Amino acid sequence: MLKTPELVMPRTRKVTTVCNGKREVWNDYEEAKAYFLEFMMSTDGDEQDRAECVYIQLMHGLDECSDEEERSLQSKLSVTVTCFYYFT
Repeated sequence: MLKTPELVMPRTRKVTTVCNGKREVWNDYEEAKAYFLEFMMSTDGDEQDRAECVYIQLMHGLDECSDEEERSLQSKLSVTVTCFYYFT
């Protein structure tokens, strides 16, 4: 059994995505995955990173996917790593 229930595929095919500040509600989960895969493959740099973040969350079955969480997680990781090197 999974410890984190949000990793289970959603029961509805509806999904909400937030990418680059644009919030979009999709009625078809597969359509959202196809869109973000194509978007990820056709861009580069920051736009590609944002699309990749949303796409990965879609692949994990989340019903709300955002590129914002990646930034907060990266900043927390950066602070943790910096503190680790500073104190060792």
